[in-house]
Amino acid sequence: MKKILYLFFFILSITSITQASTRGDAKIIETSENIRYLSQKIVKNYLYLYKHPKKIEIKKEIRRELIKLGDSFNIISAIVKDNDTKGIIEFLHYTREEILEILKTIPNREDVLLMLDYSEIILEGTDTIANIYKYDFVDEEKMIMTTKNIEYLLERTVKYYMAFKMNFNKEMSKKSMYVTINSLEDNFKKIEIYKYPTIQTKKQINIINLWKVNRMFINKGDKVFIPNLLIPSISNLEYAVKDISLYHTKNQ
Repeated sequence: MKKILYLFFFILSITSITQASTRGDAKIIETSENIRYLSQKIVKNYLYLYKHPKKIEIKKEIRRELIKLGDSFNIISAIVKDNDTKGIIEFLHYTREEILEILKTIPNREDVLLMLDYSEIILEGTDTIANIYKYDFVDEEKMIMTTKNIEYLLERTVKYYMAFKMNFNKEMSKKSMYVTINSLEDNFKKIEIYKYPTIQTKKQINIINLWKVNRMFINKGDKVFIPNLLIPSISNLEYAVKDISLYHTKNQ
């Protein structure tokens, strides 16, 4: 826990560092988005593993996600030159190693709380890097980043939905869930108002409708707990968002 606190103080101490935007920074920002997404998905899946400890495939999926996380850290580390950013990446590698150690044991409440902390540490470190390496995206790139942000926010919503319903930091988790939902809906509005060609309009409508269905499930959170229904439904929504992201990628 002391190392966790030290990491927070270290990150806060360098948040004022800025530099001129370059095209190469776009790769760092894009990779940072992948890290943000994985930081939430890994812990969401660990919460699901805690509920279903005999489902070995969940643990295998977490390990695959941790490999992707490590690869993303390495991508950023290979690009950046400043020692502060390299220091953050080093701490994030340490956090990843701590998560790997947790996976060696049977899921328990203490480890769930640690995992929730670790997801925020990774997020805090990644956001700090993204603030250092800012890049001014053009229109289609902005839409791609919107889709990336939606994927991250969807995983974060479900993470806090699970934590809230499973009584982990219950009130804080509930509040964080709805704050995340508000951010999600701001991003979905960007998809909703974008002028897509006819063939993409159907996908656009499908995304908005899928979100409305999932939002309905989440709103029932005070009364029922339906992770077995919500998790695959959110995954379907993420696939739909990835599909429309591909459209923007092709139109850069």
